[in-house]
Amino acid sequence: MHTTKRAVLLSCSDHYNHRLYVIDGYLRSLGYETVYYTSDFDHTSKKVFRCTVPGCRQIHVRPYQKNLSLSRILSHRDFARLVFRELEQAPPDVVVAQLPPNYLAHYAARFKARHPETRLIFEIFDMWPETFPSGSMKRLLALPFSVWAGLRDKNLSAADRVIPECRLFCRKLGLPEENAIYLASRRDPNQTPEAHLRSDGLDLCYLGAINNVVNVDAIADLTAQLARLKPVTVHVIGDGEKCPQLLQALRDAGAEVDWLGVVFDESRKHEVMSRCHFGFNLMKPDVCVGLTMKSVDYFRHDLPILNNIPADTAELVDREQVGLNVGEDTAARVAAMTVEDCLRMRKNVRRVFDEVGLVDDQNVGLGDSRAVLAGNLVACGHVDHIDEKIHQRRAEREGEVVAARLDQHHVAVGKPGLHLLDRRDVHRGVLAHGRVGTRTGLDADDPLLDKNAFQHFTHVLGVFRGHH
Repeated sequence: MHTTKRAVLLSCSDHYNHRLYVIDGYLRSLGYETVYYTSDFDHTSKKVFRCTVPGCRQIHVRPYQKNLSLSRILSHRDFARLVFRELEQAPPDVVVAQLPPNYLAHYAARFKARHPETRLIFEIFDMWPETFPSGSMKRLLALPFSVWAGLRDKNLSAADRVIPECRLFCRKLGLPEENAIYLASRRDPNQTPEAHLRSDGLDLCYLGAINNVVNVDAIADLTAQLARLKPVTVHVIGDGEKCPQLLQALRDAGAEVDWLGVVFDESRKHEVMSRCHFGFNLMKPDVCVGLTMKSVDYFRHDLPILNNIPADTAELVDREQVGLNVGEDTAARVAAMTVEDCLRMRKNVRRVFDEVGLVDDQNVGLGDSRAVLAGNLVACGHVDHIDEKIHQRRAEREGEVVAARLDQHHVAVGKPGLHLLDRRDVHRGVLAHGRVGTRTGLDADDPLLDKNAFQHFTHVLGVFRGHH
Protein backbone atom coordinates (compact mmCIF):
# COMPACT_ATOMS: atom_id res chain seq x y z
CA MET A 1 0.00 0.00 0.00
CA HIS A 2 1.33 3.41 -0.95
CA THR A 3 1.83 5.89 1.88
CA THR A 4 3.60 8.61 -0.12
CA LYS A 5 1.58 10.91 -2.35
CA ARG A 6 2.34 10.09 -5.99
CA ALA A 7 1.90 12.11 -9.18
CA VAL A 8 2.58 11.40 -12.83
CA LEU A 9 3.13 13.94 -15.61
CA LEU A 10 2.37 12.97 -19.20
CA SER A 11 3.70 14.56 -22.38
CA CYS A 12 3.58 12.50 -25.55
CA SER A 13 6.03 14.76 -27.42
CA ASP A 14 8.49 15.34 -24.56
CA HIS A 15 7.65 18.96 -23.76
CA TYR A 16 8.74 18.66 -20.14
CA ASN A 17 10.86 21.81 -20.38
CA HIS A 18 8.08 23.77 -22.02
CA ARG A 19 5.75 23.89 -19.00
CA LEU A 20 5.61 20.61 -17.14
CA TYR A 21 8.74 21.04 -15.07
CA VAL A 22 7.06 23.99 -13.34
CA ILE A 23 4.17 21.79 -12.26
CA ASP A 24 6.57 18.97 -11.41
CA GLY A 25 8.52 21.26 -9.10
CA TYR A 26 5.32 22.50 -7.50
CA LEU A 27 4.07 18.98 -6.83
CA ARG A 28 7.40 17.94 -5.37
CA SER A 29 7.34 21.00 -3.12
CA LEU A 30 4.07 19.62 -1.73
CA GLY A 31 5.71 16.28 -0.95
CA TYR A 32 4.64 14.28 -3.99
CA GLU A 33 6.86 11.69 -5.59
CA THR A 34 6.65 12.32 -9.32
CA VAL A 35 7.22 10.30 -12.48
CA TYR A 36 7.40 11.81 -15.95
CA TYR A 37 6.13 9.83 -18.95
CA THR A 38 6.76 10.53 -22.61
CA SER A 39 6.91 8.48 -25.81
CA ASP A 40 10.08 7.11 -27.39
CA PHE A 41 9.47 8.81 -30.75
CA ASP A 42 10.72 12.32 -31.51
CA HIS A 43 8.24 14.40 -33.49
CA THR A 44 10.87 16.69 -35.00
CA SER A 45 13.48 14.19 -36.16
CA LYS A 46 10.93 11.41 -36.75
CA LYS A 47 13.26 8.98 -34.99
CA VAL A 48 13.31 6.93 -31.80
CA PHE A 49 15.05 8.91 -29.06
CA ARG A 50 16.16 8.58 -25.46
CA CYS A 51 14.67 11.17 -23.12
CA THR A 52 17.18 12.77 -20.76
CA VAL A 53 14.76 13.96 -18.08
CA PRO A 54 16.04 12.08 -15.01
CA GLY A 55 13.88 9.10 -14.16
CA CYS A 56 11.69 9.47 -17.24
CA ARG A 57 9.58 6.50 -18.33
CA GLN A 58 9.20 6.21 -22.10
CA ILE A 59 6.32 4.43 -23.79
CA HIS A 60 7.04 2.66 -27.07
CA VAL A 61 4.76 3.97 -29.85
CA ARG A 62 4.51 3.40 -33.57
CA PRO A 63 6.58 5.79 -35.74
CA TYR A 64 5.20 8.17 -38.35
CA GLN A 65 6.73 10.32 -41.07
CA LYS A 66 4.00 12.85 -41.91
CA ASN A 67 2.59 15.31 -39.42
CA LEU A 68 -0.88 15.13 -40.92
CA SER A 69 -1.41 11.40 -41.16
CA LEU A 70 -3.34 8.48 -39.75
CA SER A 71 -0.07 7.02 -38.48
CA ARG A 72 0.52 10.07 -36.30
CA ILE A 73 -2.98 9.87 -34.84
CA LEU A 74 -2.51 6.18 -34.09
CA SER A 75 0.90 6.87 -32.54
CA HIS A 76 -0.72 9.38 -30.20
CA ARG A 77 -3.45 6.90 -29.38
CA ASP A 78 -0.80 4.29 -28.62
CA PHE A 79 0.78 6.56 -26.05
CA ALA A 80 -2.49 7.51 -24.35
CA ARG A 81 -3.84 3.98 -24.28
CA LEU A 82 -0.62 2.36 -23.04
CA VAL A 83 0.26 4.93 -20.41
CA PHE A 84 -3.18 4.75 -18.79
CA ARG A 85 -3.12 0.97 -19.00
CA GLU A 86 0.09 1.18 -16.98
CA LEU A 87 -1.40 3.58 -14.45
CA GLU A 88 -4.20 1.11 -13.77
CA GLN A 89 -1.66 -1.09 -11.96
CA ALA A 90 -1.16 1.53 -9.25
CA PRO A 91 -3.38 4.59 -9.70
CA PRO A 92 -1.53 7.75 -8.62
CA ASP A 93 -2.94 10.55 -6.53
CA VAL A 94 -2.45 13.11 -9.31
CA VAL A 95 -2.27 12.87 -13.10
CA VAL A 96 -1.11 15.90 -15.10
CA ALA A 97 -1.77 15.35 -18.80
CA GLN A 98 -0.33 17.80 -21.31
CA LEU A 99 -2.57 18.43 -24.33
CA PRO A 100 -2.22 17.89 -27.24
CA PRO A 101 -2.39 15.09 -28.22
CA ASN A 102 -6.10 15.18 -27.60
CA TYR A 103 -6.30 11.41 -27.21
CA LEU A 104 -4.79 11.93 -23.77
CA ALA A 105 -7.94 13.80 -22.72
CA HIS A 106 -10.10 10.92 -23.96
CA TYR A 107 -8.23 8.21 -22.08
CA ALA A 108 -7.63 10.43 -19.03
CA ALA A 109 -11.37 11.04 -18.68
CA ARG A 110 -12.05 7.31 -18.78
CA PHE A 111 -9.34 6.75 -16.18
CA LYS A 112 -10.83 9.47 -13.97
CA ALA A 113 -14.25 7.80 -14.17
CA ARG A 114 -12.74 4.57 -12.84
CA HIS A 115 -10.61 6.37 -10.24
CA PRO A 116 -12.50 9.48 -9.10
CA GLU A 117 -10.12 9.90 -6.15
CA THR A 118 -7.25 10.71 -8.56
CA ARG A 119 -6.82 14.42 -9.18
CA LEU A 120 -6.74 15.07 -12.93
CA ILE A 121 -5.12 18.19 -14.38
CA PHE A 122 -5.10 19.08 -18.07
CA GLU A 123 -2.27 21.43 -19.12
CA ILE A 124 -3.07 22.89 -22.54
CA PHE A 125 0.04 24.26 -24.24
CA ASP A 126 -1.33 24.21 -27.79
CA MET A 127 -4.72 24.26 -29.50
CA TRP A 128 -4.63 21.43 -31.99
CA PRO A 129 -6.00 21.19 -34.64
CA GLU A 130 -6.99 24.87 -34.37
CA THR A 131 -3.34 25.89 -34.67
CA PHE A 132 -2.94 24.12 -38.01
CA PRO A 133 -1.38 26.86 -40.20
CA SER A 134 -3.61 26.65 -43.25
CA GLY A 135 -7.06 28.13 -43.45
CA SER A 136 -7.94 26.32 -46.69
CA MET A 137 -6.90 22.96 -45.25
CA LYS A 138 -8.89 23.66 -42.11
CA ARG A 139 -11.99 24.20 -44.21
CA LEU A 140 -11.31 21.10 -46.28
CA LEU A 141 -10.76 18.99 -43.18
CA ALA A 142 -13.41 20.66 -41.04
CA LEU A 143 -15.20 17.41 -40.16
CA PRO A 144 -12.20 15.32 -39.08
CA PHE A 145 -10.71 18.36 -37.35
CA SER A 146 -13.92 18.85 -35.35
CA VAL A 147 -13.75 15.22 -34.26
CA TRP A 148 -10.10 15.68 -33.33
CA ALA A 149 -10.85 18.81 -31.29
CA GLY A 150 -13.82 17.04 -29.76
CA LEU A 151 -11.53 14.50 -28.15
CA ARG A 152 -10.28 17.41 -26.04
CA ASP A 153 -13.38 19.54 -25.64
CA LYS A 154 -15.79 16.77 -24.67
CA ASN A 155 -13.50 15.54 -21.93
CA LEU A 156 -12.39 18.78 -20.26
CA SER A 157 -15.20 18.46 -17.73
CA ALA A 158 -13.54 15.33 -16.33
CA ALA A 159 -10.56 17.34 -15.08
CA ASP A 160 -10.26 18.85 -11.63
CA ARG A 161 -8.12 21.61 -13.13
CA VAL A 162 -7.52 22.94 -16.65
CA ILE A 163 -4.47 25.16 -17.19
CA PRO A 164 -4.38 26.83 -20.64
CA GLU A 165 -1.24 28.54 -21.92
CA CYS A 166 -2.92 31.87 -22.58
CA ARG A 167 -6.16 33.77 -22.27
CA LEU A 168 -6.98 33.23 -25.93
CA PHE A 169 -7.18 29.50 -25.25
CA CYS A 170 -9.51 30.21 -22.32
CA ARG A 171 -11.79 32.19 -24.60
CA LYS A 172 -11.77 29.46 -27.23
CA LEU A 173 -12.56 26.78 -24.66
CA GLY A 174 -15.11 28.77 -22.65
CA LEU A 175 -12.94 28.79 -19.53
CA PRO A 176 -12.40 31.64 -17.05
CA GLU A 177 -9.47 33.73 -18.23
CA GLU A 178 -7.95 33.46 -14.76
CA ASN A 179 -6.95 29.89 -15.64
CA ALA A 180 -4.23 31.02 -18.03
CA ILE A 181 -0.63 30.72 -16.86
CA TYR A 182 2.07 32.48 -18.87
CA LEU A 183 5.55 31.03 -19.10
CA ALA A 184 9.02 32.49 -19.43
CA SER A 185 12.64 31.66 -18.84
CA ARG A 186 14.23 32.80 -15.62
CA ARG A 187 16.27 35.97 -15.99
CA ASP A 188 19.96 35.58 -15.27
CA PRO A 189 20.60 37.58 -12.07
CA ASN A 190 23.83 38.83 -13.62
CA GLN A 191 22.09 40.14 -16.73
CA THR A 192 22.45 43.89 -17.10
CA PRO A 193 19.97 46.23 -18.81
CA GLU A 194 22.69 47.86 -20.86
CA ALA A 195 22.01 48.07 -24.60
CA HIS A 196 24.27 49.13 -27.44
CA LEU A 197 22.05 50.26 -30.29
CA ARG A 198 23.40 51.81 -33.44
CA SER A 199 21.79 54.93 -34.85
CA ASP A 200 22.80 54.46 -38.49
CA GLY A 201 20.84 51.24 -39.06
CA LEU A 202 18.60 48.58 -37.56
CA ASP A 203 19.49 45.31 -35.88
CA LEU A 204 16.62 42.86 -35.65
CA CYS A 205 16.42 39.41 -34.09
CA TYR A 206 14.62 36.19 -34.88
CA LEU A 207 14.66 33.73 -31.98
CA GLY A 208 13.26 30.21 -31.84
CA ALA A 209 12.29 27.23 -33.91
CA ILE A 210 11.95 28.00 -37.62
CA ASN A 211 9.05 25.81 -38.64
CA ASN A 212 5.88 25.83 -40.69
CA VAL A 213 3.98 28.20 -38.39
CA VAL A 214 6.53 31.01 -38.78
CA ASN A 215 5.35 33.68 -41.20
CA VAL A 216 8.45 33.83 -43.37
CA ASP A 217 6.71 35.99 -45.98
CA ALA A 218 5.65 38.60 -43.41
CA ILE A 219 9.13 38.73 -41.87
CA ALA A 220 10.73 39.12 -45.30
CA ASP A 221 8.21 41.76 -46.41
CA LEU A 222 8.70 43.90 -43.31
CA THR A 223 12.47 43.48 -43.58
CA ALA A 224 12.37 44.65 -47.21
CA GLN A 225 10.35 47.74 -46.26
CA LEU A 226 12.81 48.57 -43.50
CA ALA A 227 15.85 47.90 -45.71
CA ARG A 228 14.63 50.55 -48.13
CA LEU A 229 14.76 53.07 -45.28
CA LYS A 230 17.82 52.00 -43.29
CA PRO A 231 20.57 49.36 -43.40
CA VAL A 232 19.23 46.22 -41.70
CA THR A 233 20.98 43.28 -40.07
CA VAL A 234 18.91 40.31 -38.87
CA HIS A 235 20.41 38.06 -36.21
CA VAL A 236 18.83 34.60 -36.38
CA ILE A 237 19.08 32.43 -33.28
CA GLY A 238 17.50 29.07 -34.02
CA ASP A 239 17.06 26.36 -36.60
CA GLY A 240 14.37 24.20 -38.13
CA GLU A 241 12.83 22.90 -41.31
CA LYS A 242 12.16 26.40 -42.68
CA CYS A 243 15.55 27.84 -41.72
CA PRO A 244 17.07 27.85 -45.25
CA GLN A 245 13.91 29.49 -46.58
CA LEU A 246 13.96 32.20 -43.92
CA LEU A 247 17.66 32.99 -44.35
CA GLN A 248 17.33 33.28 -48.11
CA ALA A 249 14.18 35.39 -47.85
CA LEU A 250 15.97 37.81 -45.53
CA ARG A 251 18.91 38.12 -47.90
CA ASP A 252 16.56 38.66 -50.84
CA ALA A 253 14.87 41.40 -48.80
CA GLY A 254 18.14 43.30 -48.67
CA ALA A 255 19.23 42.48 -45.11
CA GLU A 256 22.56 41.31 -43.87
CA VAL A 257 21.99 37.98 -42.13
CA ASP A 258 23.84 36.78 -39.04
CA TRP A 259 22.80 33.17 -38.43
CA LEU A 260 23.98 31.80 -35.09
CA GLY A 261 22.13 28.48 -35.10
CA VAL A 262 20.71 27.08 -31.88
CA VAL A 263 22.15 28.84 -28.83
CA PHE A 264 21.69 27.56 -25.28
CA ASP A 265 24.02 30.05 -23.63
CA GLU A 266 21.77 32.78 -22.24
CA SER A 267 24.64 35.24 -21.88
CA ARG A 268 25.43 34.81 -25.57
CA LYS A 269 21.79 35.37 -26.51
CA HIS A 270 21.66 38.45 -24.33
CA GLU A 271 24.82 39.82 -25.91
CA VAL A 272 23.17 39.56 -29.33
CA MET A 273 19.79 40.94 -28.26
CA SER A 274 21.37 43.84 -26.38
CA ARG A 275 22.41 45.12 -29.82
CA CYS A 276 18.97 44.68 -31.39
CA HIS A 277 16.17 47.18 -31.73
CA PHE A 278 13.33 44.63 -32.10
CA GLY A 279 12.59 40.92 -32.24
CA PHE A 280 10.30 39.32 -34.83
CA ASN A 281 7.18 37.72 -33.35
CA LEU A 282 5.29 36.96 -36.56
CA MET A 283 3.34 33.77 -37.22
CA LYS A 284 0.94 32.72 -39.94
CA PRO A 285 -2.51 34.28 -39.42
CA ASP A 286 -4.34 30.94 -39.25
CA VAL A 287 -2.34 29.76 -36.25
CA CYS A 288 -4.35 29.77 -33.02
CA VAL A 289 -1.97 31.23 -30.44
CA GLY A 290 -2.19 34.09 -27.98
CA LEU A 291 1.31 34.04 -26.51
CA THR A 292 4.50 32.70 -28.05
CA MET A 293 7.37 31.48 -25.94
CA LYS A 294 9.73 33.42 -28.18
CA SER A 295 8.00 36.68 -27.24
CA VAL A 296 8.51 36.10 -23.54
CA ASP A 297 12.11 35.06 -24.21
CA TYR A 298 12.59 38.36 -26.04
CA PHE A 299 11.14 40.14 -23.01
CA ARG A 300 13.49 38.28 -20.75
CA HIS A 301 16.32 39.96 -22.66
CA ASP A 302 14.63 43.41 -22.65
CA LEU A 303 13.88 43.26 -26.38
CA PRO A 304 10.69 44.87 -27.76
CA ILE A 305 8.81 42.89 -30.41
CA LEU A 306 7.34 43.38 -33.86
CA ASN A 307 4.18 41.41 -33.31
CA ASN A 308 1.21 39.96 -35.18
CA ILE A 309 0.03 37.54 -32.46
CA PRO A 310 -3.50 38.54 -31.42
CA ALA A 311 -5.29 38.51 -28.08
CA ASP A 312 -2.91 38.27 -25.09
CA THR A 313 0.22 39.51 -26.88
CA ALA A 314 -1.41 42.25 -28.96
CA GLU A 315 -3.16 43.58 -25.86
CA LEU A 316 0.09 43.52 -23.89
CA VAL A 317 2.00 45.33 -26.64
CA ASP A 318 -0.59 48.09 -26.85
CA ARG A 319 -1.10 48.46 -23.13
CA GLU A 320 2.51 48.36 -21.97
CA GLN A 321 4.30 49.76 -25.07
CA VAL A 322 6.65 46.79 -25.30
CA GLY A 323 6.79 46.75 -29.08
CA LEU A 324 4.65 47.42 -32.13
CA ASN A 325 1.70 45.47 -33.47
CA VAL A 326 2.48 45.19 -37.16
CA GLY A 327 0.42 47.24 -39.59
CA GLU A 328 0.81 49.16 -42.83
CA ASP A 329 2.86 51.95 -41.23
CA THR A 330 5.13 49.78 -39.07
CA ALA A 331 8.27 50.19 -41.19
CA ALA A 332 7.93 53.98 -41.19
CA ARG A 333 7.31 54.06 -37.44
CA VAL A 334 10.36 51.89 -36.73
CA ALA A 335 12.59 53.89 -39.06
CA ALA A 336 11.50 57.12 -37.39
CA MET A 337 12.38 55.93 -33.90
CA THR A 338 15.52 57.31 -32.33
CA VAL A 339 17.92 55.31 -30.20
CA GLU A 340 16.42 57.06 -27.17
CA ASP A 341 12.92 55.92 -28.25
CA CYS A 342 14.13 52.33 -28.47
CA LEU A 343 15.85 52.50 -25.11
CA ARG A 344 12.64 53.79 -23.50
CA MET A 345 10.75 50.87 -25.01
CA ARG A 346 13.39 48.45 -23.70
CA LYS A 347 12.82 49.92 -20.23
CA ASN A 348 9.11 49.22 -20.64
CA VAL A 349 9.91 45.61 -21.48
CA ARG A 350 12.14 45.22 -18.45
CA ARG A 351 9.54 46.84 -16.22
CA VAL A 352 6.83 44.49 -17.46
CA PHE A 353 9.06 41.50 -16.87
CA ASP A 354 10.60 42.58 -13.58
CA GLU A 355 8.49 45.13 -11.71
CA VAL A 356 6.73 42.56 -9.58
CA GLY A 357 6.87 41.10 -6.09
CA LEU A 358 9.33 38.24 -5.60
CA VAL A 359 8.33 35.38 -3.35
CA ASP A 360 10.36 32.21 -2.92
CA ASP A 361 10.70 29.31 -0.50
CA GLN A 362 12.56 31.60 1.93
CA ASN A 363 9.88 34.26 2.26
CA VAL A 364 6.66 32.67 1.07
CA GLY A 365 5.21 32.81 4.55
CA LEU A 366 5.87 36.50 5.06
CA GLY A 367 2.64 37.66 3.49
CA ASP A 368 4.36 40.20 1.27
CA SER A 369 1.60 42.37 -0.18
CA ARG A 370 3.45 42.49 -3.48
CA ALA A 371 2.41 38.87 -4.03
CA VAL A 372 -1.09 40.02 -4.99
CA LEU A 373 0.04 41.95 -8.05
CA ALA A 374 -1.99 41.52 -11.20
CA GLY A 375 -1.16 38.74 -13.60
CA ASN A 376 0.06 35.21 -13.89
CA LEU A 377 3.40 34.66 -15.55
CA VAL A 378 5.20 31.42 -14.77
CA ALA A 379 8.88 31.25 -15.50
CA CYS A 380 10.47 28.20 -17.02
CA GLY A 381 12.61 27.26 -20.01
CA HIS A 382 11.51 27.46 -23.63
CA VAL A 383 11.23 24.11 -25.31
CA ASP A 384 13.61 25.27 -28.05
CA HIS A 385 15.80 27.45 -25.86
CA ILE A 386 16.29 25.55 -22.64
CA ASP A 387 18.13 27.21 -19.81
CA GLU A 388 21.69 25.95 -20.08
CA LYS A 389 21.70 24.67 -16.50
CA ILE A 390 18.48 22.78 -17.10
CA HIS A 391 19.93 21.40 -20.32
CA GLN A 392 22.99 20.14 -18.48
CA ARG A 393 20.94 18.69 -15.66
CA ARG A 394 18.73 16.73 -18.06
CA ALA A 395 21.83 15.06 -19.45
CA GLU A 396 22.97 13.78 -16.07
CA ARG A 397 20.99 10.58 -16.30
CA GLU A 398 18.98 9.11 -19.15
CA GLY A 399 15.52 7.72 -18.57
CA GLU A 400 14.55 4.13 -19.07
CA VAL A 401 12.43 3.04 -22.02
CA VAL A 402 9.68 0.86 -20.63
CA ALA A 403 6.68 -0.85 -22.16
CA ALA A 404 4.62 0.52 -19.28
CA ARG A 405 5.25 -0.03 -15.58
CA LEU A 406 4.87 2.48 -12.78
CA ASP A 407 6.71 1.76 -9.55
CA GLN A 408 7.22 3.72 -6.37
CA HIS A 409 10.58 5.13 -7.45
CA HIS A 410 10.91 8.80 -6.60
CA VAL A 411 12.08 10.77 -9.60
CA ALA A 412 14.68 13.02 -8.08
CA VAL A 413 14.78 15.73 -10.71
CA GLY A 414 17.33 18.35 -9.71
CA LYS A 415 15.77 21.40 -8.12
CA PRO A 416 15.03 23.65 -11.08
CA GLY A 417 15.57 27.36 -11.17
CA LEU A 418 11.85 27.98 -11.46
CA HIS A 419 9.64 30.87 -10.64
CA LEU A 420 5.88 30.67 -10.43
CA LEU A 421 3.75 33.76 -10.34
CA ASP A 422 0.92 34.39 -7.99
CA ARG A 423 -2.62 35.06 -9.22
CA ARG A 424 -3.85 38.60 -9.67
CA ASP A 425 -5.92 38.38 -6.48
CA VAL A 426 -4.70 36.40 -3.52
CA HIS A 427 -8.14 34.96 -2.97
CA ARG A 428 -7.94 33.20 -6.35
CA GLY A 429 -5.78 30.10 -6.50
CA VAL A 430 -3.80 29.61 -9.70
CA LEU A 431 -5.69 26.41 -10.32
CA ALA A 432 -8.91 27.56 -8.71
CA HIS A 433 -11.28 27.73 -11.65
CA GLY A 434 -10.05 24.87 -13.74
CA ARG A 435 -12.86 22.37 -13.63
CA VAL A 436 -15.46 22.82 -16.33
CA GLY A 437 -19.10 22.58 -15.34
CA THR A 438 -18.35 22.17 -11.62
CA ARG A 439 -17.94 24.38 -8.59
CA THR A 440 -15.38 27.16 -8.67
CA GLY A 441 -14.90 27.18 -4.92
CA LEU A 442 -11.69 26.23 -3.15
CA ASP A 443 -10.84 23.33 -0.90
CA ALA A 444 -8.64 24.28 2.02
CA ASP A 445 -8.04 20.62 2.89
CA ASP A 446 -6.26 19.84 -0.37
CA PRO A 447 -3.04 21.69 -1.31
CA LEU A 448 -3.93 21.29 -4.97
CA LEU A 449 -7.20 23.12 -4.38
CA ASP A 450 -6.05 25.58 -1.74
CA LYS A 451 -6.62 29.22 -2.62
CA ASN A 452 -2.93 29.94 -2.06
CA ALA A 453 -1.83 26.81 -3.87
CA PHE A 454 0.99 28.18 -5.95
CA GLN A 455 2.19 30.39 -3.11
CA HIS A 456 3.49 27.14 -1.68
CA PHE A 457 5.62 26.57 -4.73
CA THR A 458 9.40 26.64 -4.37
CA HIS A 459 9.92 29.94 -6.21
CA VAL A 460 7.59 32.69 -7.32
CA LEU A 461 8.71 35.26 -9.90
CA GLY A 462 6.32 38.05 -10.86
CA VAL A 463 3.74 38.95 -13.35
CA PHE A 464 2.74 40.91 -16.35
CA ARG A 465 0.96 43.89 -14.90
CA GLY A 466 -2.36 45.45 -15.77
CA HIS A 467 -4.50 42.43 -16.63
CA HIS A 468 -8.15 43.25 -16.62
